Amino acid sequence: ATFPVLFGIWIYQLTRAQHARAAEAAADLLQRVQQIDDQGARIAGFLAKAVSLSHIGRPSDAQAHYAMGTALCGAAEQPGQAQRFGLHPGICIHAYQAWCLTTLGYPEQARRSTEQSQADVEGLDHVYTHSRRLYWQAVLYQMQGDWPTVQRLAAEAIAVADEQGYAMVVACGHIMHGAAVGATGDVDAGIGELREGLRAYRETGARFQRTYHLALLADALGTGGHLDEGHASLDQAFAFVEETGERLCESDLHRLRGKLLRHQRSDDAAEASLQEALAVARQQNARWPELRASRDLARLWAERGERQRALDLLEPVYAWFTEGFDTPDLVEAK
Repeated sequence: ATFPVLFGIWIYQLTRAQHARAAEAAADLLQRVQQIDDQGARIAGFLAKAVSLSHIGRPSDAQAHYAMGTALCGAAEQPGQAQRFGLHPGICIHAYQAWCLTTLGYPEQARRSTEQSQADVEGLDHVYTHSRRLYWQAVLYQMQGDWPTVQRLAAEAIAVADEQGYAMVVACGHIMHGAAVGATGDVDAGIGELREGLRAYRETGARFQRTYHLALLADALGTGGHLDEGHASLDQAFAFVEETGERLCESDLHRLRGKLLRHQRSDDAAEASLQEALAVARQQNARWPELRASRDLARLWAERGERQRALDLLEPVYAWFTEGFDTPDLVEAK
C-alpha cells in the first residue's frame, strides 16, 4: 500500500504547483519502486519523475524517463492499476509523453503516443482516467495547432467530467474549449469561456499548468485586440514561473509577449522578447518552441528588410525537423 500513498503525495504537490517538492516526492517514489518487481508501481514511478521534469522545463530528461516507463506498459501490465493509483499510470504516461515529444520536435511520434493512450483507455472501466485523457489529448492538438480537434476533445471532456462531478476536469475542458472557440472564430466568446474556466479551475485549489492556461488567455486576448489585458495575463504567468519554477511553456510566454508588442508597433521590445524566447527554448533543448520563436523573429526581420538574416536564423531550425510537416507551425516556417 506504500506506493499509492507516495504517488498520492506526489500528485498533491504537483497539483499545488509545488514543483520542487513534487520532484523530491517523485525521486523518492522512483527509487523505492526500482527495488521491487511491481510493474504498475514502476510505471507510476517513471511517470511521476517524467511529469515533474517536464513541468520544470527539462523535456530531454523527462523523455528518458517516459521511455523507460512506456517500455514497461502493455500486455504485462496488471489490471486494477487505475483503482490502485487513482488514475491509470500507463494511459497517463503515454498521454504526457505526447506533450514532451511535441516539445522536443517529434509531433508524429507524439500523435502515436496519444493514440496508444486512446487504445488503452477503450478497454478500461475508469471514468476519471477517461476524462483526463480527453484533456491531455486536447492539449497535444493545441500544441500542434489543430484547433477543430481541440474543440471536439474539450467538449467531450466537459460532457464526461460534468456527469461525474469532476470539477477540475470540467474547468480544464472549458479552458481548452474557450481557447479553441477563440482561435476558430468567435474571439470574445472564447475569451469569456477561458476566463470562466480559469476561475473554476482556481476554485478547485489546483494550480499546476497555470502558466499554460494563462498563455492561452493572453494569446486569445491579443487576437481580440485586448493588448493591455494580454500583457496583464502574461505578467501573472511570469510571476507564477518565478514563484513555482513551472517552466513548462516559458519560451512561449516570451514569444507571446513579443507578439503583443508587435501589435503595438514596439518592434525593438518585441525583438528582445523573441530573442529571450529563443534563448529559453535552446537552453531547454525544446525544438518546438525554438521553431515558433525563430519563425516569429525571422518574420519581424524579413518585414524590416533583413531577409538574409531572417533566412540564416530560420533555415537551420527548419532543416532539423524530420517529421510533422503537415502541422501549421512547420507549414508557416517553410
